This record gives sequence, C-alpha cells and structure tokens, in this order.
Amino acid sequence: MAIASGNPASNRLVSTIGTARKQGRNLFLPICSQTALRPSFNQSRGSSTPGRDINEKESHQIALMRWLHQDTGCKFAYPCMDLNLEGGAVARKNGISIAFMDMGDDVALEVVPFLDENSAFGNLRPVDPMSDPLMRSRINFFRSANEDTVLRDLILSGWMAGPFTLAGKITRADALTALSMSAMADPESKEAAAFKACLDYATSTAKDYAKALEKAGAQNIIMLEPSLKWSNPFIFGEFIVPKINEVIEDLGIPVTFHACGDTSAFFEGIASVKAEGFSLDKEVDLSAMSALRPDALMIGNLDNTQMPGQPPSIIRKTAQEMIRRYAQLHADGLYLPATGCEITSPITAEQIMAFAEGVS
Repeated sequence: MAIASGNPASNRLVSTIGTARKQGRNLFLPICSQTALRPSFNQSRGSSTPGRDINEKESHQIALMRWLHQDTGCKFAYPCMDLNLEGGAVARKNGISIAFMDMGDDVALEVVPFLDENSAFGNLRPVDPMSDPLMRSRINFFRSANEDTVLRDLILSGWMAGPFTLAGKITRADALTALSMSAMADPESKEAAAFKACLDYATSTAKDYAKALEKAGAQNIIMLEPSLKWSNPFIFGEFIVPKINEVIEDLGIPVTFHACGDTSAFFEGIASVKAEGFSLDKEVDLSAMSALRPDALMIGNLDNTQMPGQPPSIIRKTAQEMIRRYAQLHADGLYLPATGCEITSPITAEQIMAFAEGVS
C-alpha cells in the first residue's frame, strides 16, 4: 500500500499553524460537544435555563464559539460535531423513518437501522446539502462565521462523517462489517456488490457535503471515522481508504483525518490517507504515526474522558507532560495540542484554560 507522504513545507495545515504561532497565538484544540460547553456558556450569559435552544439555530453555534474564544482563547471555531447529521439527511431525503437513541446532543450515537443488507442501496436518492434543514444549518455556520467580527479571524473547521462511518449509519455497523467480510472473501458476491453500493452512495453524499462546507467558507475539514473499529486493516486499506481519498481529492482545502480508540493496527492504512493532518485518540503514540507521515500535522491527544473530572492544576500538569512527550514534533512545527477525542461531559472555561496554559 502506497504511503501518501510529501513535504512538510507544502502542507497547508502546517503552514497555517506556523503562521498563527508567529503571530503569537497559543494554538490548542479542545474538541467539545454542546453538552460539554452548555453549562458554562449559560452561566456566562446569566441563563438559568437548560439551554436546549442552542440546537435550534446556527446563530447559537456562533454564540457558543464566540464564547469559547473569548473566555478560553481558543483560536478555532467550529459547529459542534454531530455524527447523525448526514445519516439523518439520507433518511429525510428518502422518506425513511428513523429514531435516535436519546443519549445527549452531538454525541457519537447509533442510528436505529433504517436499511438492512438486503436493501437496494443504489436506489437511494442523493442528498442536496442545501435542501436538508440540518445540513443547511451547519453550512450557514461558516457563512455567518466569515461575517462575524470575532470568528472570521479564527481557523474555521468543519466536521463530517467519513464514507465508512456514514455507510454504517445507512445500514447497521455490524451488518456493514458482515458485508465487508463477504466482499473480502468473494469480491463477486451479491454481498460484495451491496457493500460497494452502500460505500459508493456514502462517498457521494460525503463529497457533496464537504464541497458545500468548503464553498461556505470552511478552511479545514475534519473527517471522522469512529467506525473504524468495525473494520479490519485489510478492508480499511483495500476498500475504505480509496473512498476517503476520493473525498479529499475533490476538495481545495486541507483535510484532517480523525479516528477513535487504539488504531495502531491500522497505521499503514491511515498513513496512506491523503490528509494533511491526523487527529488520533489517547491510546496511540502520535510519534509512531508521524514516522510514517513525516509531512503531516499530528493532532492530539489529551485524555478527553478524564479532563471534565479533573481540577485545573491536574489538567495543566497533564498537558505539560503531553507537550514534553511530543517535544520534537512541536519543535518541528508538526504538532497541534488537542484532546484525543470529543469531550462529552460538562466542562468549565477554567478547565479549558488550564489546558491552554499547559501547552503554552
């Protein structure tokens, strides 16, 4: 498998981070859900309400990101991730009834299956991102952010589900795995055809949404593949990486690839992804990934699960230890401190600031 390596000097993410640091900016990326940020956001606004209206208009996402920047110094602006967004859009477009497990907002949920392995994936109707109300809301975030006096000078990043993760929303993740195993065993089987059709549809949907985000003003796309755990290194490299690269090659802005959990066994395949940044979870060593992709920006990987329950002093110390661990990457301009994955439990501005201070 060919490793997608290049020259760090031509990496747009590395250049963006380097320019911002020369301007004296302390760059760090706390990946936070609305559930995590809402209590402190409401407190700062003097609100005693639960704040569930944050979900209802993109203007609240703008307000949330403005608060995050002004109260913690975060130099990134992003609408909080929602892994159900694209899957829900597919269901709405095709008139399919769906239900979401009620586990909170913008958490990596499982969609109750609305298609199975016997469905005709090739007959699904394509999604127009601007015609879907929730996709349109996220797209409008970037239009508004580019006009906002506070946010327009920040790094605007958009989340999106990668092809395999989206395919797992179209059919059950375990069913998708079964189809992929059949494709590996017999590429000419009907199960292989179904797997490829589902992945093709997911890739087309991902491309259209990513292009819409770029057109609206996103400066960086973060492609999420948390469903990697349902794959294996061969299937990932043989079937999924080409589809991921198809999305990336269609864009004129840099892409960061994110995967959850211990993905060490997938490193060879991940290294062949044509991304300019790699955001990997707390279980992995970013230096090992960097050895395979010395041209790319490494992003991570503070323990997001522990951070909400820790006092600022511990967060600060842990962040300092992380900086020491990746000192060479940091010195070479190839490292961006971030949480390993999404913070989903409530977190205070003081805790986020301790993270910022620890990596400064």
